[in-house]
Amino acid sequence: MNSIIVSAFGAFTALLLVFAISEILAKVTKGWVPSVLVIMILMLVGFSTGLFPKTIIDDAGVSDALFKVACGLLVTHLGTLISRKEMAAQWKTVIISLMGVASIAVICLTLGTALFGFDNAIAAAPPLAGGAIATAMMSSAANEAGKTSAALVAIVCLSLQGLVGYPLTSFCLKKETKRLTKLYRNGEFKATTAASEDKKDEKKRATSTTIILLKLALITLAAYWIDYATKGYIPMYVVCLLLGFAAHELKLVETDALHEASSYGFVMTALMMGLFKTLVSSGTDGIASVVGIAAALVAFATVAMGLMALLASKIFKQSFFMCYAIVLNAFSGFPINMLITTEAININTEEGDERDNITAEIMPKMLVAGFVCVTIVSVLLAGILVRFL
Repeated sequence: MNSIIVSAFGAFTALLLVFAISEILAKVTKGWVPSVLVIMILMLVGFSTGLFPKTIIDDAGVSDALFKVACGLLVTHLGTLISRKEMAAQWKTVIISLMGVASIAVICLTLGTALFGFDNAIAAAPPLAGGAIATAMMSSAANEAGKTSAALVAIVCLSLQGLVGYPLTSFCLKKETKRLTKLYRNGEFKATTAASEDKKDEKKRATSTTIILLKLALITLAAYWIDYATKGYIPMYVVCLLLGFAAHELKLVETDALHEASSYGFVMTALMMGLFKTLVSSGTDGIASVVGIAAALVAFATVAMGLMALLASKIFKQSFFMCYAIVLNAFSGFPINMLITTEAININTEEGDERDNITAEIMPKMLVAGFVCVTIVSVLLAGILVRFL
């Protein structure tokens, strides 16, 4: 069996099988069991039982170089997703989301540092703010600095946050949909339609996969040169995001570039495979040593976001549950946030105008919040904090 897995084809297939099982379980449980947690458990079982060779990720062709390239391309791609009109229409949501991420950073860098050390605290902050890409950036930097424990903290935080975030977000959204449904039925509420960029307005360009990837690669290379020239004072991934946004605004790069290039799935898969490479040398003992730290940091971040949501609800005169659901996007992001929102709305509303109005009120807020937390701010935060590892 091992000899089969050691081949490039066997190794890649085995890893894809792990990822497929995790996705199926996440869908069956409607996101209550995070796919990242399942991947971590299956990988640990594979390594500890000897079913997976220690070299399985390298054997599958996912080298450190490919991992870095995938990370750069994905961050640049994120810049092509940004819609200025949607951000302007949902400016309150953007600010509430930023307040939520700020609360995570503050609690990690204060209480987290005091209890668990500076390296563990800063490695955890960007993953808790949202997303596999921020986690990849922090774990990679920690590994390069020889701080394996901090790299593991980042990965385990990503794995555990959904266990808290998904049910709590669902609870908040159910409370909010019930509140809006009651107002709607009493004639006291009607949604206002948010402005959004219509992708149909964008001229379709007959651009090949190769050309789109070349554009993204050139932007990533330029970001690397800037990082190198400034000796890391202007972090590469922050530049990737900003240049990706600028190129998209100038219509030099397509919207949702990697999807347009039919490459998003493969690039993300390569990044996720490389992300779990740290587990190879750590094993179950290494994970066990940081689970308590990661769980505590997740709990601290959850409480901090709750307090910030309470403050935001007072400032912006919005319901606490809506504000808390917005900041909790840091623990989910797209598409989980959309699935949880849809479920909450469908359970508590009747089909027709009622459901349409409540969806129009809640869904844009959740999508923009997920985009702000996971796509923009967590990457910016990671780009800044990697310099301190």
